[in-house]
Amino acid sequence: MGFLMLYKSSIGISGNEAKIGLKVIHVLIGYVFVANLAIRFVLGFVGPANMRWSKVFPGKGFAAESKRFKAARATGRGHAWLGHNPLAKLVLSVMYLLMFTQVVTGLVRAGTDIYYPPFGAYIAAQVAAEGVDPASLVPYDKTGMDWMKTLPGRWVILRVHLVRCIFTQPIALWL
Repeated sequence: MGFLMLYKSSIGISGNEAKIGLKVIHVLIGYVFVANLAIRFVLGFVGPANMRWSKVFPGKGFAAESKRFKAARATGRGHAWLGHNPLAKLVLSVMYLLMFTQVVTGLVRAGTDIYYPPFGAYIAAQVAAEGVDPASLVPYDKTGMDWMKTLPGRWVILRVHLVRCIFTQPIALWL
């Protein structure tokens, strides 16, 4: 899906409708990813003993477990682990952190790009011009949007304000 979105113009996909269609498919795949991660999250509390969070993430006794793991690897004889070994626990911790970050950023992008739940209605309401129904906003169409309420508009306001402060405030305020 990512390659389709990246190379859409090279394979002949153009226009807002096609761009929005690809985004919708991408977001729906993302919702499946979120559901999968949510199920895994619940299983961390109520699932089998080896799927519990205490067996997945480093916790109490991790340092001693790591020493045993290193010693077993150094001697060349394997050590059977019930659940995940210490190295796998570290890797899984990083993976879950990255997946959680991907979920959060994906849900925000779904809201900002095509106004999809859970944040889409809120974002549409924030960028809609005065008197415009937020539900009538169309993705990638600036009609009905108040540009100064969007992030680029806010950056312009911030830059102008900073420049004005730098050049109009007495130098003593900056010391």
